[in-house]
Amino acid sequence: MMEDNEDLGKENDEDELETDLHEDGDEGEESSDGAPALERNLGTQPIDAVIEKHALKNHDVVQMNRGGLTHKIVQKARKGRRLKPNMKVRVTEALNVTLKQRGIDEKYGVGQLFNY
Repeated sequence: MMEDNEDLGKENDEDELETDLHEDGDEGEESSDGAPALERNLGTQPIDAVIEKHALKNHDVVQMNRGGLTHKIVQKARKGRRLKPNMKVRVTEALNVTLKQRGIDEKYGVGQLFNY
């Protein structure tokens, strides 16, 4: 009879483990509240083409910002990692200042540089 109890205990432990794995939500399909998770990687953005067109580097854009903008953020913007709206505005303003400083009379809006 002891063997039967031990077997039942093992089966119950396995069932709990399976339940725990499914409840974690590590696959990114849904958030904890049941809503669909946001796509984070959105592909190369139009800002990348603008920076390439004018032979700029991430450092050029970061250098023209008064603060709060890093090389990592500019790289995320170019590669399509989702940024908060405030960061998209900072990147756009820094790019416009950089272009103006280089004598380029083009000005871009957030909607022109990001497709999300």
